[in-house]
Amino acid sequence: MRLFGCRHVWGYWHDPRMLSGLDDVDWTRLCHMEGSATQVPAYIRMLRSEDSRMRADAREWLGSRMVHQDTIGEASAYATPFLLELLADEHCPDRAALLDLIITNSRPMDAPWPPGPVPVAYLRSQAEGGAALMAAKPTAAPGAYFAYLIALQVEDADRLQSFVELSAYDALRAGLPLVRTLLRSEDPALRERAAYALAHFPEEADLSLPPLSACLRPDSTGQELSTVIAAIGMLGGEIGRHWLLVDKPEVRFASAAALVHALGADAPDAAVRELLRLTACDQSSVREHRVFGTRIGLYACDVLRRWRPDLEDELFAAAMRGLAATPYPDCMGVLGNLAEIARTDRPSPPTPMGWAGYTARQQDLIKTLAELPGAWPPAPARFHSSTLRRWGLPADRDAMRALVPATLGVETLRTGLDTPAG
Repeated sequence: MRLFGCRHVWGYWHDPRMLSGLDDVDWTRLCHMEGSATQVPAYIRMLRSEDSRMRADAREWLGSRMVHQDTIGEASAYATPFLLELLADEHCPDRAALLDLIITNSRPMDAPWPPGPVPVAYLRSQAEGGAALMAAKPTAAPGAYFAYLIALQVEDADRLQSFVELSAYDALRAGLPLVRTLLRSEDPALRERAAYALAHFPEEADLSLPPLSACLRPDSTGQELSTVIAAIGMLGGEIGRHWLLVDKPEVRFASAAALVHALGADAPDAAVRELLRLTACDQSSVREHRVFGTRIGLYACDVLRRWRPDLEDELFAAAMRGLAATPYPDCMGVLGNLAEIARTDRPSPPTPMGWAGYTARQQDLIKTLAELPGAWPPAPARFHSSTLRRWGLPADRDAMRALVPATLGVETLRTGLDTPAG
């Protein structure tokens, strides 16, 4: 008996017209990120189970095995067409969650985060020659793929992984006509996820922008409207400046981000001021407001860092105000953004780690952390931060204060923390 080919007490059901080619793929020869992909067909069929818990378990399994620690497995490109087939079925449950799974399985490791358009031209150049390397790989015996990957030269290993990621990306790109139709769905969550998916494909901008623009309805939820607006901006489309006045924080942010994405240095001052204001505010106060799943205050800083490098000094000062205003643990995201900005005037942490070896921005950040008791976890907990580790900095405040030369004093900050934001 085919376990997944009929309805039975475990709650599976299978329309014989659906997923008809799933068993034709030789999954034994494919690798997902934790071994052979032989179980993939069973879990794909579980996505049509009548049991909501089984569907959730299937999504979790596929999400954790097809992509592991942001690395896409070989089987993702083969699984995506079948996931898209399920997505096209109006009777398939949890379609918004299913589209989320598809996006996760197709998003290259080098895609920017917070989310931005995939640098697909770079990815395609990196993948050249990857098809031949894939054809030469051994069969998918346990561990064989990774042994093959490790044995390759670094350049060839990167080329092979880029080919895997590009294959998964192109598999979803082939389904974008379907995704665009979902913008007309009656389910607002599905419309929002469709807009999110389209934002990752700059090569499809001419086809995606018209249906996205048709979704700019003032009566939409803040989450859906902000996602649509941000997607339009990421794809280079035009956004009316009146959206900056909407009484929804995430919509105002998305509008400002879209204008800066699309116009760069020509973006209106009001958009820049909104992003600087969000960067400088207490991040715990905007914790619930997100676009593309990212807190708007942290995303605002990243938008300016990427698309307005000419404002780096203003952005650093605003982020320092945000750090001073934000208690632990919400300040951790601010610290990460500041670390990225502080590294721009020196490509790598200085060695040795004496005070004089740090740049002016890095010194300002260290002094600010030493001054702010609210930025640290309650004693005896220690500050777990990759930024501190990379820079060779101590993980407790007393040691941080001792690092600052006594002649400077931690109470004197050169970053203008007492000046108004934005």
